[in-house]
Parts: sequence; structure tokens; C-alpha cells
Amino acid sequence: MRHAEEFRSHRTSPFERQWTGYAHWTFREFNELPHHFTARMCHAQAAAESYVRSTREASPVLDSMRRFTKFVAGSGGALTC
Repeated sequence: MRHAEEFRSHRTSPFERQWTGYAHWTFREFNELPHHFTARMCHAQAAAESYVRSTREASPVLDSMRRFTKFVAGSGGALTC
């Protein structure tokens, strides 16, 4: 609920990722022209999005099955000790 007003006032997708100000400051090269920096960050955004998609969970069902398996294995381990 902390960011509800921001979601309501800015109609963009809440899942859209953006670079932070600190990331801009860190990635900026010394004396880099603004249009070169913007182009470089656009290319980096595409690479970052593909990395996030590759590491994202496949499905909520698979995640639930993993948690259930860990629960059952942990319960079995606790009973044997």
C-alpha cells in the first residue's frame, strides 16, 4: 500500500523496470555525451531484461511443488532425528 498513490497517478505498468539515479551515476563514463549514454543504457536495458527473464521462476505451480517437496523432506528429516 506504500506505493498505491504512485501506481494510480502513473498509469505505466508497475512491473516496468527502470535504472535508478545511482545506476545512472555509476554507469556513466567520464565526459560521456548524453546521447551516447542514453543509447548505451537502452542496449543494457534489453540485456538486463533478457537476464531477468532467464532467471525468473517458470511457473507458480512449479514453485509450489518445490516448496511442498522441501516441506516434506524437512518434516521427514525432523522425524528421523
